[in-house]
Amino acid sequence: MITSYTLPEAEDDAEVLEEVLLGAENDEYVPINEMCLWGAEINPFASRIVRETKSSNNTYYENGAWQAYLMGISSQ
Repeated sequence: MITSYTLPEAEDDAEVLEEVLLGAENDEYVPINEMCLWGAEINPFASRIVRETKSSNNTYYENGAWQAYLMGISSQ
């Protein structure tokens, strides 16, 4: 499971993960869409306390968004 402060950040994380996995030289490669348990979305269990930051105008919450992937070699 991967968590992020915001949904746009989670979507960026998903893009990076896909680039890394697609670029990996692995004979047991499983396409990322088959590994995805759920894509980037707002986490219903996120903190409700705003994380103060001076670097952005966005509102940040601990674990504000999440996504999950099943990593490892397939047993097929």
